[in-house]
Amino acid sequence: MFSADDEIRTAALAHVQRLRAVWGDAVPESELAKGFVVRGERILLKGPQGIFKPKQLSDGPLTIISTLGSRYEDELLEDANRVRYDFAPRSREHENDGMKRVMAERKPVILLMQVKPKPRPEYMIVAPLFVEDYDNSTRQFALSTQPADIAAVEGEGSARVLREIRRAYGEATVRTRLHQAHFREDVLAVYRGRCCVCELQTRPLLQGAHIVPDSDAMGVPSVQNGLSLCALHHAAYDRDILRIDPEYHIKVERRWVKLGDRFGRVALSEFDGHRIVLPKQAGHCPDPAFLESRFGR
Repeated sequence: MFSADDEIRTAALAHVQRLRAVWGDAVPESELAKGFVVRGERILLKGPQGIFKPKQLSDGPLTIISTLGSRYEDELLEDANRVRYDFAPRSREHENDGMKRVMAERKPVILLMQVKPKPRPEYMIVAPLFVEDYDNSTRQFALSTQPADIAAVEGEGSARVLREIRRAYGEATVRTRLHQAHFREDVLAVYRGRCCVCELQTRPLLQGAHIVPDSDAMGVPSVQNGLSLCALHHAAYDRDILRIDPEYHIKVERRWVKLGDRFGRVALSEFDGHRIVLPKQAGHCPDPAFLESRFGR
């Protein structure tokens, strides 16, 4: 039977998937604070403590939260899809008991991993996570996105939850996503939250673009290897329709913009020959050597 707890967890997974679709790996706390609605009742996703159970759930916590300023350090384990999470303090031992209970019942939790500091923090959502193990001596939980015993879960309700889980979970590893989320935050910060080509400031549409791909040996995760680009200009840059030379000038491959394509002219061709908007600090500007490597290929 599909329980009320399962219904809430399924709705939570679907809700965070929608948030990820809009915001990517940097969801504002203000969006998380809105919660979601099940049968006309608002369910909270986030509370003041690290291990959070909304009042409507009886089976255990729904979310766990990491903060940049926390003295509890969440650590990624060696295989890039497992996370170590510290126990709550002894004064809140009931939260640790709840985590052990969801482990026993093989229920998923949602990790909200902070990637942008206050006053307007943002979080990367990792869901689902399963409590895989715990160590009472070190007071840590080990969680995994792909537990080995997932096939052992039985029952109609659990099966439905698992279907939602498989649909909600992305293929990229936690380590890869966390790297990209921090890289995006650093790059957007030095470009003052705007596209360096068109100066768009709509944050959900801004991305941190690598000049030299991070898969390349030269592709260091630094702001000097990054550009703040809107989704359109990032796609154009990745496809070499829009290029940036070592002197920071934009070059548009006009052959891709057809005669009569008004939007293509406004969004692409009219930026040809312009200079990108640069960070205020010279030390944060794109490395000309990286631009040359990319521009001359």
